Amino acid sequence: MILMARLTYSIRKATESDHDTLVKIAKTSKYTKDFSNRMMFSGPTAYEKGWIKVAVLPGGEILGFSCVRHKVRAPETMLYFITITPERRSEFIGQRLLEEVMKDSPHKTMSLNVMKDNRAVSFYKRLGFRIVSDAMQGQAHRMSKEYDFQHTDKDADW
Repeated sequence: MILMARLTYSIRKATESDHDTLVKIAKTSKYTKDFSNRMMFSGPTAYEKGWIKVAVLPGGEILGFSCVRHKVRAPETMLYFITITPERRSEFIGQRLLEEVMKDSPHKTMSLNVMKDNRAVSFYKRLGFRIVSDAMQGQAHRMSKEYDFQHTDKDADW
């Protein structure tokens, strides 16, 4: 369990039964609404492989989620989506989701595309991501971060 400012939650792999809730959360932002594309991002394989993680209150309420792919040809983890319910943004939940993804990643590099007008650009910079190029016909930044998560206890709380 994670205790932050009296908010206790855990992070776990999402299941397909979470899908409808995740789509509702994704639709709260213009930047994550495409998560509902099951062919590209949220099909059964994404759930089976653990590419989607959720932050969950003890009663089961989902606070947010992340969606990644661990690439094979380019040894990197690609972050496709991370979003938190509007009323829980700015409570470090997104940061904890990213840390969990990095902890479980088979790679030491994470990349993402973020629209230039998205306030998340400063979030990613604060976490050590750097802009490496333009993306999406110049509308987005391609950002990347190298990391080496050292683990002493896989089951430790945050």
